Amino acid sequence: VKTIPVGSDPYAVAVNQAGTLAYVTNSGSNTVSVISTSKNAVTATITLTGQSGPMYIALTPNGKTAYVSCGNTNSVAVINTATKTFKTITVQNPVGLAVTPNGALVYVVSSGPGNVLVISTLTNAVIATIPVGTNIPVGVVISPDGSTAYVTSYNVSTVTVVRTADNTVLGTIDVSPGPFQEAISPDGHWLYVTNYNAGSGNLVTSIDTTTLKVAATIVVGTGPEQISFSEDSTLAYVANIYSNNVSVINTQSQTVVNTVGVGAGSAPTGVGVMGTMKVSTIAGGYVGDGGAATYATLSLPINTVRDKKGNYYVTDRYVHRIRKITATGVISTFAGTGICGYNGDNIKAKSAMLCY
Repeated sequence: VKTIPVGSDPYAVAVNQAGTLAYVTNSGSNTVSVISTSKNAVTATITLTGQSGPMYIALTPNGKTAYVSCGNTNSVAVINTATKTFKTITVQNPVGLAVTPNGALVYVVSSGPGNVLVISTLTNAVIATIPVGTNIPVGVVISPDGSTAYVTSYNVSTVTVVRTADNTVLGTIDVSPGPFQEAISPDGHWLYVTNYNAGSGNLVTSIDTTTLKVAATIVVGTGPEQISFSEDSTLAYVANIYSNNVSVINTQSQTVVNTVGVGAGSAPTGVGVMGTMKVSTIAGGYVGDGGAATYATLSLPINTVRDKKGNYYVTDRYVHRIRKITATGVISTFAGTGICGYNGDNIKAKSAMLCY
């Protein structure tokens, strides 16, 4: 175990898809530390001037933007990771947040009012509000295919299931007391929920997403908070704040196979796993344009046509775009903004809203 000095009261960590950078929120110093994973050292510190209590963090798939909830100032900081500058979005009592796999939307839990706000990454404006109850909703995750959001409700020990296509609440799943944070495996099969339960909890609830039923209750350390999966979905790592360790869960056996101590008094709250996304199809969520199609992702592509020059045009359904893949394998957006809607005709194709 290697220790890297960051700011005061570090809370959550997010790792980019390339596995090269980790971003750590420091709730005491109101900063975000940027760590090079190859050097295991802080290479930059982003000061969130005017903001207070940064805690949860989520990155867009292309790594260009980080969203950080700042609960003490009722705001979400939107950080440009290249320039290290930021702007803010007003959100009441923001806690957990998650970016959709296509990079088009951010789901933010507004705990006090009991809502989940849907924010467009294109405009950084709230485009939808989903009531999930005032029972202290905390965490939110999005399924790998972008179709479903899961929201923990701490006071009533449930997970709310939301269909993202129309932001409709489909129902709730009962879990162990005090559900806090959650993570979904990259293969989409497992939803793991940490049961913090006022710090006395020592459980992780495992939910099978195919049945939306609890598959197992796993004993971990005391005060489990953040959780992350390995890239191949075989292992889950749980940060246990009060037992000063990380539990390693085998997802096949649903048991703890290792416990990693991180030092007395370290009080770990966040955990991130380094990994690289690999795509072996022509293209396959939306992570930006201008690069090789083999490193892009598509969100439920349905129809494809080919022109005389050998270019392919693909309907990128859940991100409301038409993508173009050239004969040389470069992908770009041909039409659509990523926002479902209609904003008129006789405008440039890439400025026009589409909706599947």
